[in-house]
Amino acid sequence: MPASPPAEGDPHRPDTRTPSSALAAARLGGAVALVAAASLSFNALCDLARHAGLHRLAALLPIAVDAFAASSLFVAYRLPGDHSARRTTGRTARLALALTVACNALDHLLDLAGYLLTKHVRDVLLVAVASLPPLIVERLLHLQTALVGDSGQAVTSSVTGQALSHLAGHVADPEQDLDDRIGETQAEPRRRARSRPDDDHWLAVAVPVYRALLVRTGRRPTETAFHAALAEAMVGEASSDDGDAAGGRTISLSTAKRIRAMVEAQQAEKTP
Repeated sequence: MPASPPAEGDPHRPDTRTPSSALAAARLGGAVALVAAASLSFNALCDLARHAGLHRLAALLPIAVDAFAASSLFVAYRLPGDHSARRTTGRTARLALALTVACNALDHLLDLAGYLLTKHVRDVLLVAVASLPPLIVERLLHLQTALVGDSGQAVTSSVTGQALSHLAGHVADPEQDLDDRIGETQAEPRRRARSRPDDDHWLAVAVPVYRALLVRTGRRPTETAFHAALAEAMVGEASSDDGDAAGGRTISLSTAKRIRAMVEAQQAEKTP
């Protein structure tokens, strides 16, 4: 019978965690190797660019090729396995790695065994090297489109799901929803009629208020004084089913100003 693995928490169970010293060595050694490899590749690709006739811009070819490879590989390694763009990033990363390896190999082939190639083959290879920048740009745009498209699709799916849930809640019972809307439409005029008295009612309450203030102050009542007095007079006028609060708190200053103008216009008509 094979021995069962040690249970979790067993002191004899081997520690499978990565030691910090191993991580430090991998990071330090990886950084040194990365700098050395990038420098060697930079030199080889600069020489290849000069072979292809890119003399003054020769340094840009290794930057484009190696940056494309590094970014594509990093994205491919970082994406989770179930990501929809994982396959696209994998293909792009493999292409970028093959591209930088092939360019390095081609430079060494031209330097060490160029005599084995005919002039026509050499020229065709160098033309292909000079045509790499548009290919790199296209592959990078394709990679970014795949990544952004997946993120946008996730956001769109979430928003669509919320909208459908909201719509389903509204159309769950269309007959009841229609009845509610009809009831609200019919109740709105009644609510407005209760909440705002007509002009005759306003005048019946406001004329005595205006006259009392005129007699008390001896001059035209101010907006603030008329508003306060009118609100006080409206305390006993509110009906039991009226939505206006006691004390005239729903009578705004602009309403009081309009009512004062109505009272003054009425008084002017009665004055001979």
